[in-house]
Amino acid sequence: MSPQLELFAQSLASDDVVALEATSGAGLIVDLLERHVARVLVANTRKLPQISRAKAKTDRLDARTLAKLAATGMLETVWAPDEQTRALRRVCARRESLVRARTRAKNEAHARIGDLHDPAAGLQTLPHPRSAAHHLHARQGLWPEARRDSLGRPRRPASNPRR
Repeated sequence: MSPQLELFAQSLASDDVVALEATSGAGLIVDLLERHVARVLVANTRKLPQISRAKAKTDRLDARTLAKLAATGMLETVWAPDEQTRALRRVCARRESLVRARTRAKNEAHARIGDLHDPAAGLQTLPHPRSAAHHLHARQGLWPEARRDSLGRPRRPASNPRR
């Protein structure tokens, strides 16, 4: 936290009420101010017509409007997460980032393997053994190993017991 903000918080009276706009860093400011004042109100100014529809938009005018609404009890507040919730959100965001990185790495590896396929050199990319394409190729005898036994002899066609 900045020294100026800490100094500002210390200058407030214990019975003061502070109103501020909801921003990405509002939770940290709320945590600091709650130790020094009676109440901290966080408002979404986009949902406040007195601020969002105002013709003159300056921080000073917005602060004055927030103060007036807070003093009259007309300020609609939003929920501000506590430190534990923010920490859990950071963990979830980090996990999501790691999962995306893993997926990206897997996709790049698969793309590189696909780049190794060279039809001119006679290399063939075979489908996964559990895929439907694998079973179709095996039934149709499209692979040499599907047409030969373990000793390399040609397989005889399977007899149909229904005939």
